[in-house]
Amino acid sequence: MLINKVEIRSGVYYDSVTLMQLQAALTKLAGIRNAGVMMGTAANRELLEQNGLLDDEARKAQDSDLIVSVQGEDDASVEAALGQVDSLLVRRLASGQQDYLPKSLAAAAQMLPDAGWVLVSVPGRYAAGVARDALRLQKNVFLYSDNVAPEDEISLKKEAAGKGLLVMGPDCGTAIINGVGLGFANKVRRGPIGLVGASGTGLQQVTARIHQLGGGITHALGTGGRDLSRDVGGITARQAFDLLIRDPETKVIVLISKPPSPEVAASLLQDARAAGKHIVINFIGHTIAGESSNLHSVSSLDAAAERGCAGSREDQTRGGGSRHANVLRTRPEISARPFLRRDPGLRNFAHFAGLSTLRLFKYSIKKRAGPARPAGEQRAHNSGLGRRRFHRWPAAPDARQHASAGTPGAGGR
Repeated sequence: MLINKVEIRSGVYYDSVTLMQLQAALTKLAGIRNAGVMMGTAANRELLEQNGLLDDEARKAQDSDLIVSVQGEDDASVEAALGQVDSLLVRRLASGQQDYLPKSLAAAAQMLPDAGWVLVSVPGRYAAGVARDALRLQKNVFLYSDNVAPEDEISLKKEAAGKGLLVMGPDCGTAIINGVGLGFANKVRRGPIGLVGASGTGLQQVTARIHQLGGGITHALGTGGRDLSRDVGGITARQAFDLLIRDPETKVIVLISKPPSPEVAASLLQDARAAGKHIVINFIGHTIAGESSNLHSVSSLDAAAERGCAGSREDQTRGGGSRHANVLRTRPEISARPFLRRDPGLRNFAHFAGLSTLRLFKYSIKKRAGPARPAGEQRAHNSGLGRRRFHRWPAAPDARQHASAGTPGAGGR
């Protein structure tokens, strides 16, 4: 009979990457069969329940509580594992230390003036404010956090579009820009296929399948799962689609989404039919009528990858040219964007954004209560209730340093 014990830590926060790595480390300990380490959101509690890792105490956990649940062969193994949680956290956090951690986003921007992106991974109630700070500093935003209010998402994306910037997210778990993975991204070869995805797991599956079929990726841009809803209006999807149309290295564009609102779908399809490139569309579970010579609708993720690779081969057969005239009429709010006026291609937009070497900020918040923790943990996360600490990621010349095995992001970020 397996033994299960749960520990609740109140008033602390770690991003989901840290929690998943801690969870993996716990499961490798002697005598441990399973472990769950998550923030106490309703969705996370349900997941723990499904895996037999939730007890009565954990059912009462709040969103700001950290749940550590360990299942093992005997009491001694489980107690030993719980006793190593702090040391495993310190080891994980200390591995990413820099000599100096700025105390504000403005200070971080001064340290990395060429960085064009801010990666936001904080509790949802703080995320919109952090993203607005980034936009004020003229930085694009990779919004990994979830639980952001719909009205905040809309206002952020409208503000970003007006400034010629992108907000990918909220709940954007993956992207690939210039071959470099953000969030959870597979290491895939470069090639002529660009993707826009409102489904993170779908985006990962298609990019991985394209790689398996011998194809390659220019860019894979995430939008967040609500972007193609009627309220949000596909703001980021339209920006991303426009960027890929203008990118000379992208010959085929694949659009992936859960069924969008009819109004947003009609707008995207109109632009797709007018684009001078092969377009593959997979609105998961939704069939599109009226294919054109350059527009292909598919019903599965594997089919999207296969049709994208076929389109790139057709383009190579024609010598890299296009038989379709590019008659896309860009919307005024898109054409006004500074980076499109400076350069029509996403490749050079990415250089403008500082992504030729993937220089970005990772922003995280921790609320801390109770006794002082080890120095390594204090350095990795700011001490003091509600104060903020910024993490700097070093430059990365290729995708190896910032790509993972493609595991979907955990909840509670």
